[in-house]
Amino acid sequence: MSYPVPDPGAGTAVPAPPTSPEAISSREPSRQLARLALGFRGKDQLVLAVAAVVFALVLGALALGASQVDPVSAYAALLQGAAGSVQSLTTTAMQCTPLLLASLAVSLSFRGGVFNIGAGGQLGVGALAAALIGGYLHLGSGVELVVMALGAMVAGGIWAAIAGVLKAWTGASEVITTLMLNY
Repeated sequence: MSYPVPDPGAGTAVPAPPTSPEAISSREPSRQLARLALGFRGKDQLVLAVAAVVFALVLGALALGASQVDPVSAYAALLQGAAGSVQSLTTTAMQCTPLLLASLAVSLSFRGGVFNIGAGGQLGVGALAAALIGGYLHLGSGVELVVMALGAMVAGGIWAAIAGVLKAWTGASEVITTLMLNY
């Protein structure tokens, strides 16, 4: 489908922008990046993920060996410390959960075509707000947890909004502003 160029003297037509869902989704930056970086589907993605982990372990073993450290004992200590007991599994899950939630937030922004590199700063500001609310407000335990969570979300959202306002008003790159808001 074509539409005429606004200049009637040109006499040429340019193709209309794509309107199908496939064409629109192919323009999303996160999908383009995923296609470019991976280009794999289904079982191939699993093979790629396993290959990446094996490559990282081999590269780590080489670095450990170059540092005069036995890689096998280092990896055994790593596994023992992360998953060697119920307490270590609990600690690992406790420390991983905020990072997993922050990565979920980043993936949502990527799906929307916004590059939010500042999830760490937003997480920190939200944690600070939750700690302040918990330290100064003494409500019932159930209500206090809800208020702390809501306060953390609002504070993190306000921190993220700084980059959004700068992008809207000045055209500043959200990659740079969100990255700078980490510190």
